[in-house]
Amino acid sequence: MIDKYFSFYRVGALFRKEFLLMLRDPIIFVSIILFPMFEVIFFAVLFNVNPRHIPTTIITPENTAITRSVVQAFINSDYFKITNYVKTESEAEKLLKSGKVRFIIEFPTGFTQDVIRGKSPNLLITADAANPLEVTGALSSVNGIINQALEFDLVGTLAQPTNNSPFNIIVQERYNPDVIAQFYTVPCLISLMLGVTMLMLSSTSIAKEKGEGTLESLLTTPARPIEVILSKMFPYVLFGYTQLLLTFAIAHLIYHVPFNGNLLVLLIVALPLIIALLGVGLICSIISPDAQNAIQLGTYFFTLSTLFCGFFFPFVGMPSWAQWFGNLLPLTHYLRVNIGIILKGSSLIDVWPDLWPIIACMVVAIIVAVRFYRRTLD
Repeated sequence: MIDKYFSFYRVGALFRKEFLLMLRDPIIFVSIILFPMFEVIFFAVLFNVNPRHIPTTIITPENTAITRSVVQAFINSDYFKITNYVKTESEAEKLLKSGKVRFIIEFPTGFTQDVIRGKSPNLLITADAANPLEVTGALSSVNGIINQALEFDLVGTLAQPTNNSPFNIIVQERYNPDVIAQFYTVPCLISLMLGVTMLMLSSTSIAKEKGEGTLESLLTTPARPIEVILSKMFPYVLFGYTQLLLTFAIAHLIYHVPFNGNLLVLLIVALPLIIALLGVGLICSIISPDAQNAIQLGTYFFTLSTLFCGFFFPFVGMPSWAQWFGNLLPLTHYLRVNIGIILKGSSLIDVWPDLWPIIACMVVAIIVAVRFYRRTLD
């Protein structure tokens, strides 16, 4: 009588059927085992809010034992990595604005002579504070550098009074002098929201037609693969621009995020990112049997992008292999471009080193999407 209403045998048979279906679906395997495992491993490796070996440039009009000892003290702190020496402030400013260095250490003229005479000259450190997390730890170490830099140089007749520092360090924080976290996080969040929206919308485009059975009608049209791909992208490009302008207006009006750049430049550089992410979403849609799997693939790509783009963790604090992988992702470069235009007032020429990789990703995404698109159901 009980078997008439409930049967453990039938439950067991259905359980085996569902379990076998799960084993045959590679997306399920990736979702349950591979992706969570890799995400935990990557998160632990990348988690570093106190980066070291930060790129730094030096301006010094003299090369003496005193200046060399001071520079070596910065290197010994493990926070500063001297990448080059420049002769003029304009060269150093260009490097700082482009993001190639995060610090400028500038020695004044006559620094060595003033130190020897006990005049305590000023040493200027200019920091790129657009992302406060990247420079806070290094700036907190400068007081220790003053005390240790010349302890083996100023001895004997050159010894300074105990209450007199051999030199002073003046810190100037550029692009975000008040160290307001929202000035960095809000533009980054705008970029991330644009990325996830473009990925999610386009990842269901073709997969939805497969599920609804309308793909056959699309395949019978004379449209070429490149025409289908571009036609799928264009409506979302307009949507992406609408979202970008709306979210930036909110950021400016509510959080008072400054805008030091050109709005036209901001809109121009957004186009290759939007198309690149739409292309990735279409690839996920084309290779997936249904919309659910396409969304899962798009989610995996977006999660990897957010982990390696430098938003959650300072990019300069990542391992070299993680920086190499992050530089392959368009979102990494767009975050730098966005911050450069909004906070630094960068022009197209200034952001070109990070703009061309986004354009390259856009071209690759379109080519791959066209390559995977089939004009048959096979």
